[in-house]
Amino acid sequence: MNASDSDIRLEGSVRRGRAELLLAGAASVALWYVPWLGYLVFPLKLFVTIVHEGCHGLATVLTGGVVQGIAIHPDGSGVTISDGGDAPIITMAGYLGAALCGALALQLVRRRNGGSLACAVIGGGMLGITLLWIRNGFGIAVGLLLSASILASLRLRPASVREFVGSFLCVQLCLNALFDLRDLVYLTTQTNAPNDAVFMSERVGLTPAFWAGLWAVLAVAILGVGLRQFWSRPR
Repeated sequence: MNASDSDIRLEGSVRRGRAELLLAGAASVALWYVPWLGYLVFPLKLFVTIVHEGCHGLATVLTGGVVQGIAIHPDGSGVTISDGGDAPIITMAGYLGAALCGALALQLVRRRNGGSLACAVIGGGMLGITLLWIRNGFGIAVGLLLSASILASLRLRPASVREFVGSFLCVQLCLNALFDLRDLVYLTTQTNAPNDAVFMSERVGLTPAFWAGLWAVLAVAILGVGLRQFWSRPR
């Protein structure tokens, strides 16, 4: 194969990756705004909640603490109970960690056969979170079902279907990281509901709205860098 043929194949791969991401984005918008598709949003919310809580757990371990357990609730919320570790880092890891996971997933799906790789990494990671840390029955059932479904997608044919599934999961991580921060900003400015920004304020100081706003800005920056690398760099 000469250099010209290699360049043509590389360009085709890049175009397919971009098309897959755009199609996954369009499907995600449809899920959120087409009423009769709304019932599909709930499992995706639980998927992102497990990622969010898993980031709290990972930050706990990386800063020397121990994860006592994670609970995932039917209303889509979750909680991580930890012992030790760096409390501020653990607190901010949920929202910023979800955004970072989305940015890293973008780097996976831009590779050749990256959708399959993304499914393997995401499904394996979710299975690990479930087996290691989730303690309540509902959370375990959801974690096992979601991880099994994602890993089962690796057997889908043709390969383009697997690539779409990987891109779709990537888009869900990115969009829901932003949606969750949007909701956090609302909670900290319009309600007194307990949340990570409130806990951060109690531990470090400054207002919950400050932390929510700062995390939102950082998340947008993280995802912006990830998207720019995905769009401009060859696979």
